[in-house]
Amino acid sequence: MSFFRLPRPLFVLVLTVGLFIWTALVLTEPQLAQNAAKSMRSKPAPAARPAKGKPQIETEPLGAVVGTPWKGLPPIRETTDQIMKREQAQLKRSPKQVESEEHEPRYPDRSKLPQSGDAPATASWPPRPKAEVVRSFAPQAVGTTFAGPTLTDTGAFPPDTMGAVGPTQFLVGVNGRIRVYDKATGAPGALNSSTNTFFSSVRNGSGTSDPRVRFDRLTNRWFIIIINVSTPNRVLLAVSDGPTITGSTVWSFFFFLHSDVLPAGEETCLADYPTLGIDAKALYIGVNQFCGAQQTFSGTTAFVVNKSTLLAGSLVVTAFRGLTGGGSGAGPATPQGVDNFDPNANVGYLIGTDNASLGRLVVRRISDPGGIPSISPNIFLTVPATSNPITVRHFGNTGSGGQAGRLDGLDDRLFAAHLRNGRIWTAHNIGVNLAGVADTLTATRNGSRWYEIDVTNPTPTLVQAGTLFDSNPESDINTAVNFWIPTVMVSGQGHMAMVACQAGGNATINAVIAGRLATDDLGTIGAPTQFTVNTSNSYNPTGDSGFFRPRRWGDYSYVSVDPMDDMTMWGIQEFCHANNSYRVDVVKIMAPPPPSITGCTPASVTAGQASVTVTISGSASLGEAFFEPGPSFAKHLTVQFTGGITVNSVTVVNATTLSVNLSTVGAQIGSQGVLITNPDGQSRSVSGILAVIQPNPTVTQFYPVASTTGKTITITGTNFVNGNTQVFFGGANLVPATSVTVVNGTTLQAVVPASGTGATNINGFLTIRVPGLTDATTAGFAANAPDPGNPTAIFPEFVLWGDTNGDGMFATSDVSLTRAFLLAQATPTARQFLAANVVPANANGSRGDGLPLASNDFAFLRAVSFGQATF
Repeated sequence: MSFFRLPRPLFVLVLTVGLFIWTALVLTEPQLAQNAAKSMRSKPAPAARPAKGKPQIETEPLGAVVGTPWKGLPPIRETTDQIMKREQAQLKRSPKQVESEEHEPRYPDRSKLPQSGDAPATASWPPRPKAEVVRSFAPQAVGTTFAGPTLTDTGAFPPDTMGAVGPTQFLVGVNGRIRVYDKATGAPGALNSSTNTFFSSVRNGSGTSDPRVRFDRLTNRWFIIIINVSTPNRVLLAVSDGPTITGSTVWSFFFFLHSDVLPAGEETCLADYPTLGIDAKALYIGVNQFCGAQQTFSGTTAFVVNKSTLLAGSLVVTAFRGLTGGGSGAGPATPQGVDNFDPNANVGYLIGTDNASLGRLVVRRISDPGGIPSISPNIFLTVPATSNPITVRHFGNTGSGGQAGRLDGLDDRLFAAHLRNGRIWTAHNIGVNLAGVADTLTATRNGSRWYEIDVTNPTPTLVQAGTLFDSNPESDINTAVNFWIPTVMVSGQGHMAMVACQAGGNATINAVIAGRLATDDLGTIGAPTQFTVNTSNSYNPTGDSGFFRPRRWGDYSYVSVDPMDDMTMWGIQEFCHANNSYRVDVVKIMAPPPPSITGCTPASVTAGQASVTVTISGSASLGEAFFEPGPSFAKHLTVQFTGGITVNSVTVVNATTLSVNLSTVGAQIGSQGVLITNPDGQSRSVSGILAVIQPNPTVTQFYPVASTTGKTITITGTNFVNGNTQVFFGGANLVPATSVTVVNGTTLQAVVPASGTGATNINGFLTIRVPGLTDATTAGFAANAPDPGNPTAIFPEFVLWGDTNGDGMFATSDVSLTRAFLLAQATPTARQFLAANVVPANANGSRGDGLPLASNDFAFLRAVSFGQATF
């Protein structure tokens, strides 16, 4: 687009109102008045020089052109509140928005261009039967939708539909209106301004048009560009200071007069239809140049804006002019800057349809975009045959005969482009026949063509292409549904989503989504799903009669990926929401949910483990998948088990398999369920998928080690289950304890049963049993032996020097006692131990009558004193 042209009946009135508004703005906007007073072009700063020793042309492809960076003026900064204060003042002066037609300079008629000789006549690549190009299923569901600005809000034909999603908000930028919404509720936020008011500090008193909006996930900033409509005109830029737009958000406003950027030139031209791509190093802006008094199309230009300097408060721009070598030369028509999320990207891209032929795209690489940029020669890519779109028939058109009142199909320009994993995804609308094949002479409908292009090698290659079109065999040119003004985006999962408009002679004007899964057959796309509701409204606005040219519609749309989860996509598109009016609506495009959960391996785990890994499996039929976007995102895939199981980590093995590391310390015994939630909030759950089982019991020690019938012994160990742990005495035949008390999970008390000989012999072993688990058996119990007496302190709260394993007992393997108080006992009543180099605590034996023992002497203990405790 270029500038606003009012319908003749309103011209005098609007001119009068416009002069009044302009005068008021100058009087109330100091910065605008200052800019108007300095209406001369900004003087170009000296060109930035290459860093010493830095290779330049030697590193570039043959035929590349090295640019000359140019430095502009520093930014003007304003808060949202300051902008809105000015907006409120403007509304008091002129509360009604005047409708006006956004008039573009006349683009060349591309319908007469030759078809590239190598372009195959097919609706898809690789070629497929017509019935397989548009599949019957819709792989992505419509989520949240909310209403954006209307014709009443914007006053512009067309809106130039544009908007992008951020962490918590969706920012809409259309002709005449910039407004932010809460993305969860659709409620308007702190910013709701006309584009002229928003950019008033840098627009030099001229009207604004053709907004582009991006949220840059790499810097957590919002970027907005737009042009003013003087000749030569300015490119205006706004950058936020953070990810959430509030009243205190600070916006930095920059501008450059397109003809000033080195190499200076094209002074008589209007730089129209700016495109925008953003990557780690730069902003890429492509424009169409319309020059001279007649504003004749004269070719295309690209501008590379250094992103790091922009964020630091300095505008550095490099221009590459004459990309098509003139109005009819080969090269990228309407060059689209290419978005790229890769933080390590050091090469940028522009892409467009070939200005000189159909069936061919053109790629231009930008090397060193964050330093001294250079641009490659044209790199041509043959694609399936294309053609110029036809004007769009629509339900209720009151135009009288011929093409009167139809909607503008524009031309075959690309509408946006995005680079992901070395592949550029882009789309445009073309005229096609009933088979979806481009047909310059007999097109009966418009289809939306999309491409996936591999740019990892010096020569780009077409991976796949497809076309969304009406394949109903009963439809003809009057009844066929048109799909036009498409934009595509690809998610972190590799799924593609498209938004487009649809209309036909019997079809109301609505907006649709369509898409494909990463696993779909090449060249195919799912059936469209309508996300707007227009069952009977017709579009015949008096401000845009469609008599001299088609009614304006578009001029573009956009799909963005949610920066929180890298899987949800958000589209914005135009439709007829009421008679003779349009509205732009926002749609949340849902990724497929997680797969159905089918199993867990192993199916059971033992309680008490700090780390154990299980594999969860699922099944998918329509793209269902587990997805983890990575550590740089705020939202992640989560796995939650019931029963106190803790998840340590989750690894996505593939779309239907997870590896989950668990802790079962403190987990409940029994069958447990799981809830798996993707980053976008969609989840799957199943009960009873994993059993937590009691671990086998173990025995650490028991005391006393000798006892008689009816006496109680204390057993310590692990994994004792209250009410379900049994104790047996004896070896060959197990004799159950008279009674068992589980004090806690590590302590038992068992009453010694009656003993005898043979089958009832209880001498020698203790066995601890939890049904269903492995027994724990320990030797050393002596039945019917003299009772060594009860301890006077809790055993084994104290251990003796020389007790090498800390079990509170002595054996012949326990050696090298260095200090102890020993009481000699003639009769062996405790375990034997080896006393090596033992001496009394003091010479006079005042503590317990300690007796000096020589090395290798054996002693049998009745009790041992250690510190203040006696055993």
